[in-house]
Amino acid sequence: MDLQRITLVEPDKGVREVIRILMTSLGYQVRLITGQHEILRKVILQKPDTLIINMSTPSNHAIDLCIALKRHPMTKRIPLIVITTNLNLKDKIERYCDGQVLNMPFDIIELEACVQIALSAVSQNKLK
Repeated sequence: MDLQRITLVEPDKGVREVIRILMTSLGYQVRLITGQHEILRKVILQKPDTLIINMSTPSNHAIDLCIALKRHPMTKRIPLIVITTNLNLKDKIERYCDGQVLNMPFDIIELEACVQIALSAVSQNKLK
């Protein structure tokens, strides 16, 4: 059985490591994107089953990335879990990202539940 693949886009090294360790311990294969350049291309190459992305920046760059991910044929079906500290972006994230939103700081149990929901949706779509 193949491990389900999670791609994590998280600029903070400490948060990135906590999420990586947690998801790996739960049996997921975790791939990291650490830079802010060419994220769409990197996600396409990694072909994750779900994507966890930190959108805590105050700029519209995060929303633009989300729109690009949802419009691209290779990434539009990848479930997104968006982590943000910017509550002003929450409505836009929900509208454009079509994913789950976690406010930072988040509870790891809540993150685990979001991942399970996202991957369950992926499994159901593969059966169709």
